[in-house]
Amino acid sequence: MWRPGAISLWKSRSSARQAYRRCCDSTAYVQELFQELRHFSQLPRPHDAQPLARLALRGAQLTPALTQRQRALLAQRLEGLDWCSWEVCEALGEDAESYVDNLLPAEWMLLLRYFTSCGFVHHGFCQAAVAWLQFHEASGKLQPKQLQELLSSLAYAGHLTRELGEEVCKTLKPLPTEAEEQVLVRLATTLASVDVETPEFYRQVLSTVTAPKTVPAGLPAGGAEEAEDR
Repeated sequence: MWRPGAISLWKSRSSARQAYRRCCDSTAYVQELFQELRHFSQLPRPHDAQPLARLALRGAQLTPALTQRQRALLAQRLEGLDWCSWEVCEALGEDAESYVDNLLPAEWMLLLRYFTSCGFVHHGFCQAAVAWLQFHEASGKLQPKQLQELLSSLAYAGHLTRELGEEVCKTLKPLPTEAEEQVLVRLATTLASVDVETPEFYRQVLSTVTAPKTVPAGLPAGGAEEAEDR
């Protein structure tokens, strides 16, 4: 006997089954995507452009099914393959402002760095990154290389101001001892590009870069080359 409401119940269960199948299908497609990206990363270069382009396009199409951490991983994988995809950038750019709130700094910086490497500017994302730097006084909490890459991305997008650069310089007193010389030089160059006037900071960078290098114990003053000549 057909009960009242049975049709609605059947439709509800049918919709639930279809949604479950779509979810399972999406999960399988996402797993396959990252497996193929991993496979490409193990192949000798240069990579065949055509299949890589198709793979990137599939990544763009699957972006709505990815978690935000998976989106950061997708950007990292494509950057590692030296492959820039405008379609992927546009797909990843949906609600990009929320990345700063929902991901760890190291994760959302992967996305911002990939955008920059592709020449893609997302103003909302950059504004959220600037706000994070300002309101959390976060520049002093980043590794020097992270800070340098972040400021370079903001400068490229036109969101690094002189005022922000000066605030960053205040957090770099004294200079981080673990910073590599080339990172310090790039950082100073980026800050100089927006007319940051902090002579003390530039003097510290110059002093660090030009300081005599410590000779490892056991080597003569001339270094490894002199040791090899003996």
